[in-house]
Amino acid sequence: MKITFPAAPTLGSSGAIEIRRADGALADRIEAATAKTDKKNIGRAISDTGLPHDRSHESIMIDGNSANVYLHRQVDHGQDYYVTVDPDVFTGFDGVSDARTWRFKTRKQPHRPAGSRLKVSASGDGDFCTVQGAIDAVPTGNQRR
Repeated sequence: MKITFPAAPTLGSSGAIEIRRADGALADRIEAATAKTDKKNIGRAISDTGLPHDRSHESIMIDGNSANVYLHRQVDHGQDYYVTVDPDVFTGFDGVSDARTWRFKTRKQPHRPAGSRLKVSASGDGDFCTVQGAIDAVPTGNQRR
């Protein structure tokens, strides 16, 4: 997800960004205080011991006038979601508290590219908007190139 500001934002040290299904169920919560040290299972990797192989990542990254927010996990398909942002997440930003302000809907089914190549395009005309999204879509135990 991406939030664009009139000027370069500064990440605060408290508050959270929450992604909730339309029924109010929490899908993910990104804490500003731990945004630089979060853990995420990348590409559903499993260690030799059979446990998820988590890697460190930054869940909120500032890039110019934008903040890119990376979820800890994929959200469910065929769902309506809303996002709230606590006022302390970004310095000088009042936040988003109304569930009607920032909404999105996911595809009904997982994306299944026709061929063996995945196209990543930030403009939305590819199979995925981010390289991470393409990696996360690879099934556990995949043997195909």
